[in-house]
Amino acid sequence: MKAELKLHGIPFSKRQARQINNSDYEKWDLIIAMDRENLSDINHVVGNDPLKKVRLLMSFAGEENRSVSDPWYTRDFVRAYNDIHRACEALLKSLVDSNAVIDTVFDEKGINVVKILETIMLICFGAAWPFSIVKSWKARTAKGKSIGFLIVILVGYISGIAKVILSDGLGGFLLIPYLINFAMVACDVCLYFRNAGLDRENN
Repeated sequence: MKAELKLHGIPFSKRQARQINNSDYEKWDLIIAMDRENLSDINHVVGNDPLKKVRLLMSFAGEENRSVSDPWYTRDFVRAYNDIHRACEALLKSLVDSNAVIDTVFDEKGINVVKILETIMLICFGAAWPFSIVKSWKARTAKGKSIGFLIVILVGYISGIAKVILSDGLGGFLLIPYLINFAMVACDVCLYFRNAGLDRENN
């Protein structure tokens, strides 16, 4: 097997295995078994997989009930590598297509780090808009303001709102900062048109 790994430039070092337990089932979104015997053992430990987290690796390659070819018995390391490589590529595509890579990044306490960072970003952006609104209100001129820029920002927030609704539903906590930011930018857009009207009157 080492020769096959070297052939494909895959590093390897000493590994240590351990048995799966119930806490693993609670912690992880996906548990993958290499063969049907391990699949049966895992289901026994986790209670017949009530959340449907356990799958055979080859199922991602469209072979629902097939085990990875085991070189312990066949001595065919090339076939084992090809099985694993093909199934892992299909697994990665499945994760990317479902956006799971982005939306299920949790720390050890189960907190979604990506959504926390996205919330911080929205708060930081949102903190600037009240100053922009006050400035537009007091300036009473549209000079120095770009309506194109404001429209692009609005479209960006609309896309963010749609993303939250599609992924988390109307109850997604990220919906609130997105809506607040959208409302503030929309207010600045309205002030732009008011000020543009004032500019026309003054001219």
